[in-house]
Amino acid sequence: MAGAGSPLPGEQATAPLPQRLLVPFDGSDPALRAAVMACRLARAGGGTVRLLSAIEPQGLRGLGAVLPSGTIGEAIRGIEQALRAAAETDLQRVRDVCAAAGVPCTSAVVFDIPVRAIVAAAADADLIVMGSRGHGAVAGAVLGSVAHRILGATDRPVLVVH
Repeated sequence: MAGAGSPLPGEQATAPLPQRLLVPFDGSDPALRAAVMACRLARAGGGTVRLLSAIEPQGLRGLGAVLPSGTIGEAIRGIEQALRAAAETDLQRVRDVCAAAGVPCTSAVVFDIPVRAIVAAAADADLIVMGSRGHGAVAGAVLGSVAHRILGATDRPVLVVH
């Protein structure tokens, strides 16, 4: 039996904590719990947190490309600005948590399919820390869980927080 200070099988004796943590944030309570967990891990290991709010355009971009000016184009740009402002307000809550913990934090709001945006942003992350509402196997299969899809779409380690 290995001693308390012994590394786990396959682990180096001085395996560092992840340094670059990516937190996809949608404003939900599980996402906030994931962000708090990421701040704790970053603080313990001297790492940083990068927050990402990915807003699925749901056809708004395509419509805006077809009708870039006039009333419809202005309405689409206004909707995008309102969505971005709401996401920035949500992200500010987490930036405040990171600041209180003394953890360096950056954030971004992107208009993209969430899974694609998260996988792209995770390219240089050591760990993705994300919340999950935990709908269960049946509801998750029907509704589709972003966390579940991320697990299959990235080679990065993922910590899912309920």
